[in-house]
Amino acid sequence: MKDSLWRQPYLIELTYADSFRLVEDSISGRNLRILEVGCGTGFMSLELARMGHDVVGIDPNERIIRIARRNLSHPKRILSMVHRLLKNRGRLVCLEYAYDRMDRRAATWLYQIQRTLELTGGYSSHLPENPREGVERIMKENLYGRKKHINKFEEMRHPLDQLFHKGRFSWHCYYCWGIFSSMRIHDRNREEALARLFRGMEQLLIDSGEIQPVLFRFVGTKASV
Repeated sequence: MKDSLWRQPYLIELTYADSFRLVEDSISGRNLRILEVGCGTGFMSLELARMGHDVVGIDPNERIIRIARRNLSHPKRILSMVHRLLKNRGRLVCLEYAYDRMDRRAATWLYQIQRTLELTGGYSSHLPENPREGVERIMKENLYGRKKHINKFEEMRHPLDQLFHKGRFSWHCYYCWGIFSSMRIHDRNREEALARLFRGMEQLLIDSGEIQPVLFRFVGTKASV
């Protein structure tokens, strides 16, 4: 718990709770039947159930992980399966990460925050002191240093547009999640203030078009294909 976002309520408020609000805002009606694919620890399923919905959450286990890995690189295959499972006019809410969209401005902003926190003893990034090298490392680790396969945005967007009637589409904060996970400020009030500042800065940079966001929300209904 101490090494995760769950260690402090205000970090949950700025991350997981924010994602839940995006989903909550995307659905309407009572006592809905909801399938959450990739439920993880189940926080989203639990909160939806508390609202009175009939929720089933599924997540890959060791026996099917090899199948899941084969499917990860084929978003169209996964979305086609979801399309078949949905009834007519069934609704899809997709929260996904398009890491390939990270640009140099976003990497530079992340470097500035991480190195500043590290110099004050509140972060351990192990980034080079040279800014150019640090930005390059962030870019490289984001695109190639992840253990899981990274689906590109266009690979996800095309099947979404083909299989579902788009109702809403929006971009949201996610870079700050990584900062919050590694940030260690002993004074909780100070840590919370910094977390809210970084979250607000990221939203401002996204809204002004200064950086490319990576977390998107797509809300659509089943289309006839």
